[in-house]
Amino acid sequence: MTQQWVNEKEFEKVSHNNYSKNQPFPHISIEASFNSDKLLNLVKELEKEEYYLEDHDLYQFLRTVDFKHSKNDFIKEFRTTIFSKKFMKHIEKITGLSLKKNSGDLHSLKLLNTHYLLCHDDQVQMRAVAFILNLSSNWSQEDGGELELFSINSQGNPNKVVKKIIPKFNQFNLFTVSDKSFHQISEVISKEKARISISGWFYLENEKK
Repeated sequence: MTQQWVNEKEFEKVSHNNYSKNQPFPHISIEASFNSDKLLNLVKELEKEEYYLEDHDLYQFLRTVDFKHSKNDFIKEFRTTIFSKKFMKHIEKITGLSLKKNSGDLHSLKLLNTHYLLCHDDQVQMRAVAFILNLSSNWSQEDGGELELFSINSQGNPNKVVKKIIPKFNQFNLFTVSDKSFHQISEVISKEKARISISGWFYLENEKK
């Protein structure tokens, strides 16, 4: 099943050194990461899912429930692929972390005009690696909705955006969750397009000491 979904050669190209040397914290963007036809079908299946509004001080967007609760077989197949032993080996090789097998969080986000996600570091429970698979086509800088990565000051607080990643269809972003992994999604400016993605977290195999 993994071979049907994943462009494994693209993941094999990425070494731990490629990943760990990136600033302001270990991260990578992998282009053409999955089978495009599969993803196009996945987008169609996501249109059948219910999105509900999350509206807080930190963020405003639409999201689905975790895919483990989905009744859609195609979506469940994608989830099985992401948390499969074979795919997680790629993530472990890239990040250098030992991850909890067959486990993690996975859902879809949809950001419309004026939606946003403010600066945060994702440090909750045992999260080890965060990932975002972008599903929006023909997205540009003028549309907003960029993934922005922050540097930190001497007190360990985020101080400025040092990298901006424009969403591209079939772009898989991942980064190590730490006390340095401050990031945000800038406000969506486009009034016509929706910023659609699938995001989630892999968890550590063993508890941090």
